[in-house]
Amino acid sequence: MPTPDASQFTQMKKFQAIQARIPGISDKINTHLSQPVPTASGLPDFLPSFSNKITSSTPNYVPINIVTGRQTKPKVPGGNVNGETGGDAVICGVIDITDIATYDVVNSRYELNGNYTITACQILSIAVGITLQINGGQTLTNNGTINNSGTLRNAGTLRNNGIFNNNGTLNNNLDVFNNNTLNNNGTFNNNPLGNIFNNSPGRFNNISILKNTGNSYNDLGATINNSGFIYTYGGGKTYNDSTLNNTGTISTSTGSPCGVGTLTNNGTITGTGTQNTVCPP
Repeated sequence: MPTPDASQFTQMKKFQAIQARIPGISDKINTHLSQPVPTASGLPDFLPSFSNKITSSTPNYVPINIVTGRQTKPKVPGGNVNGETGGDAVICGVIDITDIATYDVVNSRYELNGNYTITACQILSIAVGITLQINGGQTLTNNGTINNSGTLRNAGTLRNNGIFNNNGTLNNNLDVFNNNTLNNNGTFNNNPLGNIFNNSPGRFNNISILKNTGNSYNDLGATINNSGFIYTYGGGKTYNDSTLNNTGTISTSTGSPCGVGTLTNNGTITGTGTQNTVCPP
């Protein structure tokens, strides 16, 4: 319901003051310091009543404070950090390793602070000489970008699994160690100085794209499950000393236009997937 403006409110108060005068006792005395009160015989009906208010049978708004059901208006500030809604807003851009991990002085490495998700708009850089470790029972999920120039280690044991999910982009320029479960559902770029060590009992599940121009080792007791694309080219080398289950495509370039790649198999390659010499698109 609309409310009266200031002039209407003032008019009402003046009228009530005039009506409250007692004739002959409290008459208004006009002086040069007094503001004359205009003659008033009645108060205009400027306040809307229930009889003249405007209503609509089809309101054009969405109720957000309903008693039952979930409110449609999100908490402010919004965002989704580590699976939580509301609270602090997501900080986009470069994030510091100290935001997600604590330094272990004894072992000279950063250890992940529990489960953590790097959002799509965030970038984590692991500098030269720095190690980030995922311990058993922890999950690191990358939906953004990780630039690794140090060491990224997925540790844990058979009974206490560590999980690394790459759903975004991982640019590896030095070492990635996987002793548990590594799921690549994004783009994994193993660059010329990069090394991938899939150690026993590690399981490297490549669902999307692995581009290897460095070195990739599938050690004894470890497993690679490929249902996506593995490209080895540009001087890259892939060493399989264990089990490689291929239901996707393994491409090992023989030269032009992307440079020679090498696949050395001392283990077992199984599956109905494709092996060819195609360069990455």
